[in-house]
Amino acid sequence: MYSMALCSQQGTQYSQYMLDKYRIIPAYAGMDYSMTANASLRTQYNELSGNPSSQWINVHLPYYRLNGAIGIQISNESLGVFQKTSVLGSYSYIIDTEGFLFGGALQLGFDFQSIDGASLITPEGNYEGGVIQHNDPNLSNMSVAGFGLNSGLSFYLRSRFAEIGAAYSFGLPTNREIGGIPWQEKGTFNLFLQSSINYGDLWRFVPSILVRTDFLEYQSDFHIIAKYNGNVFGGIGLRGYNSNSFDALVVTAGMRLNQNYTLSYSYDAGLSDLRNFNEGSHEIMLSYNLNKLIGVGSDPKIIYNPRHL
Repeated sequence: MYSMALCSQQGTQYSQYMLDKYRIIPAYAGMDYSMTANASLRTQYNELSGNPSSQWINVHLPYYRLNGAIGIQISNESLGVFQKTSVLGSYSYIIDTEGFLFGGALQLGFDFQSIDGASLITPEGNYEGGVIQHNDPNLSNMSVAGFGLNSGLSFYLRSRFAEIGAAYSFGLPTNREIGGIPWQEKGTFNLFLQSSINYGDLWRFVPSILVRTDFLEYQSDFHIIAKYNGNVFGGIGLRGYNSNSFDALVVTAGMRLNQNYTLSYSYDAGLSDLRNFNEGSHEIMLSYNLNKLIGVGSDPKIIYNPRHL
């Protein structure tokens, strides 16, 4: 009997991280001073069999009674025979000064993971006549599932000219089983930096960098977004930093549909050797912002007026 350890993409890939900062740094929650919601669909490496795909939605808003902000995120991703659904909630404590906003967040939730054993094929297996027999004691011919906790810590600093955030997330426990199959959930670390440059009264340029790592492998994204009159925007990005990590050239475009909704789309043109076997990646996102200060007037000042009877 032979055993083999396999490594693959675990964390979900995303191209519009600069438009949904809560997705990568939960400590960003509440920094829009309003309720914000994002919903996104992504298909990666299209036309490649078993290609990764993901869907997620999140909502975050200030919660002044707890001196901070709360948020929730629900995501689903599939990669080959593997599928993972996550539900995560967060609380961020925010320090608001005249010069900057600082948030520190704790995120907790759970992951539900499954492997479709019926879609697996082994060299010694028998698959004729509708029979599914892997001839491997470690593999099931049915769908098997596992459950685990997920947690994370993050911080975000936002000033007038620059923003920086960092987040570390990890499963609990890190070593799990999915139907008897060992599964190791590696911790992931995100580092995000962004600046903003105004050009005249109508143009604004927003460069950003995202670095992701499990402390064994590293990947980076470099993007610059140009916004015109606050309503229409577009940009270009590069994923990778050397010949071994170049993955895609990313083109992004979007516009505000009205006061509350923004629609955006990204296309990833492959740069790695996988470009010969797929037709790129697509990501579309719909964002909603209430554009209203939450909590204003909800807690009126109490005036004590003792009366002498």
